[in-house]
Amino acid sequence: MRRCFLLLAPLFLLSAGCDSSSNSDRGASSADGDGTTSELESERLALNWYMEMEHGGYVAAKVHGYFSDGGLDVTIEPGGPGAPQQVIQLLATGKLKFGIANADQIVTA
Repeated sequence: MRRCFLLLAPLFLLSAGCDSSSNSDRGASSADGDGTTSELESERLALNWYMEMEHGGYVAAKVHGYFSDGGLDVTIEPGGPGAPQQVIQLLATGKLKFGIANADQIVTA
């Protein structure tokens, strides 16, 4: 189970690096190793339910700085009742770049 979480975080970072949007809307900043400051792109990750073990990889990536290493300032937004459908709708309309949903809900959407 832990190995699965460790695999999900790099995949999320990889997919985040494939974004074609402009870097002009970047938010928070962080210091690079050489002392220069680089901007972090603010992103939201919407969960399909309340925070629970299956989301541990995303939390670990935030806590250990993997998102910021990839140039992202990620806000993890917990879901709740109705969240899976709302997440899919937000993703489909482009109002959200990253979200968690079950495969069977995506296929029927």
